[in-house]
Amino acid sequence: MSLFLSCGEASGDGYASALLKALRREAGAIEAWGMVGPEAQAAGAEAFRSSHELSLFGFTEVLHALPRLLKLRKDLAEEVLRRRPRAVVLIDSPDFHLPLLRRLRKDGYGGPVVMIAPPTVWAWRRGRADLLREGRALCLPLFGFEHRLFLSLAVRSAWVGHPLLETGLVPSAEPKGAAERTVAFFPGSRHSEIRALMPVMAETAAALTGRGWQVRFSVAPGLSGASREDLLSHLGGQGWHEGPAAELLAACHAAVAASGTVTVEALLQDRFTVVGYRLSPLTSFVGRRLCRLPHYAMPNILAGEEIFPELIQSRWTTEAVLKALARYDEDEAYRRGVHVLMASAREKELGQRGASSFWARAVLEALEQ
Repeated sequence: MSLFLSCGEASGDGYASALLKALRREAGAIEAWGMVGPEAQAAGAEAFRSSHELSLFGFTEVLHALPRLLKLRKDLAEEVLRRRPRAVVLIDSPDFHLPLLRRLRKDGYGGPVVMIAPPTVWAWRRGRADLLREGRALCLPLFGFEHRLFLSLAVRSAWVGHPLLETGLVPSAEPKGAAERTVAFFPGSRHSEIRALMPVMAETAAALTGRGWQVRFSVAPGLSGASREDLLSHLGGQGWHEGPAAELLAACHAAVAASGTVTVEALLQDRFTVVGYRLSPLTSFVGRRLCRLPHYAMPNILAGEEIFPELIQSRWTTEAVLKALARYDEDEAYRRGVHVLMASAREKELGQRGASSFWARAVLEALEQ
């Protein structure tokens, strides 16, 4: 069976790898190719293009890269039409993959299209649901509320649980020893994220060290080139960890992180996290008018209230991060309340284990229809 995969985020590459392994368990040999990263390649996928080509952050970056992205979409669509895979699986990066879906259908691709971590319709742009229906896409969302909303909008959807549950992440025990005085920093995996967030993270880490705390920085697996150099240049001798975020979260008392998948990992491991998010002025202006959600971080969206402090744009300062960490460390009633809300969000919206096997069966069933 030939399968075209396209994923744009680091997490999406991990989902592609998990899907391929599950498909081989369910159906045996699979020929997979497309726009993938190192994890999917290690799982046996052929890299027609690299998923790093979609590592963009914010409206202005996408705007500058638009000619290249249009050419990339054209190249992928033409290759799909040339090779005619049995199925197409699109993962993450909705603003790239939704137009790709539309182009594939317009150009005559009639096979099943499955979208893992599909476009959000709950935050903004409900019109995406029309495109998903017209493109006959099967959506495999990550969270329970997304699945319920897709069904209410007559979009094909199937869900069992969040894939991070498969990694064995569970609420970690209270940190002991050095971990009780350790704060982990997660500046992200995109160059623009690191550039925007690291100055404050570095200042915060220095202040914490001066107060007797230990700090560790995450260097995202696969981070290379200018992004890696930029991050390491800010560390000033601070310790760093190059490996899964889960390992660092398990060994810390609290975390400071860029808004993204790591905040869901922190929720799963019951680790309080201060979330930072800083965009260009133009991206922020556009986002405020398009997205009316009261929260940015996914754990807060799942909980329906702010359990992880969100320091957005001008609020992202060293003083604000230190204040949020101090409140969690010193206010026992506040700390207990945070963990109660985290437990409730985990139970309500993360589902059960078995996502990758469920995805594999969904792809195989789509081929039979």
